[in-house]
Amino acid sequence: MSLRWASRRLIASFRQLGPRGTLGLVRKNLAWCARQYVNRRFDRRYHIDTSGVVLLADLTCNSANKAHGVWYEPTPLRTLACMFAMLPTDVTDFTFIDFGSGKGRTLLYASNFNFRRIIGVEFTRELHATAQSNIRTYRNPKQRCRDITSVCMDAVEFPLPEEDSVLYFFHPFREEVMRKVLENIAQSYRRCPRKLLILYYHPQLNAMLENVSFLRRRQERPVPFDFSAEPCVYRRRLELYEAVGAGR
Repeated sequence: MSLRWASRRLIASFRQLGPRGTLGLVRKNLAWCARQYVNRRFDRRYHIDTSGVVLLADLTCNSANKAHGVWYEPTPLRTLACMFAMLPTDVTDFTFIDFGSGKGRTLLYASNFNFRRIIGVEFTRELHATAQSNIRTYRNPKQRCRDITSVCMDAVEFPLPEEDSVLYFFHPFREEVMRKVLENIAQSYRRCPRKLLILYYHPQLNAMLENVSFLRRRQERPVPFDFSAEPCVYRRRLELYEAVGAGR
């Protein structure tokens, strides 16, 4: 029955879109199937739920900044490997903080490294609840950090710990919120100068980081092709920033 349905759809597509349009549609659907398979395989392996795109309109959030948020989309798997390779080998003294941590995929991946602790900041109730469940059920023999926390709060209200930290952003919010978060980071750094590294994936607002006086871009690299990534021609870049000087 499914084969007959597929044949009918293919014939209808040929009639409506022609050979070239049909080929493009087939490639798009095959890419979608590959993306689903790779993401679901990762989730099944660790008994978690991190896959899929979730629109912000379908989520519950009491923050006035919801209008400046972005939909949920997990960091692609090969991108995770690429970005953690940009960090020092020994991160024992660092706290890892993910702004807009969603279902917690990046938090779980970070726990395979020897961070001091790991914190996710997520302002929607449903994604936060899923992250908490994932943290409880995640089991990986490579896991080196088990101090993992997901907090449900607006990123602009999050008090940055005054300790060496790696801050991660996967374009979690728009300019209005990013400006306030960067101001909080600057104020915290001025009070307590320390080691700060910022990983920025899909850096749409990188000009804002370039204007922070104590931040310097240390690395920039394209990320490898990844079947688990949602299609976006502008998303193949990672940037690493480092705090330098006293922040004054």
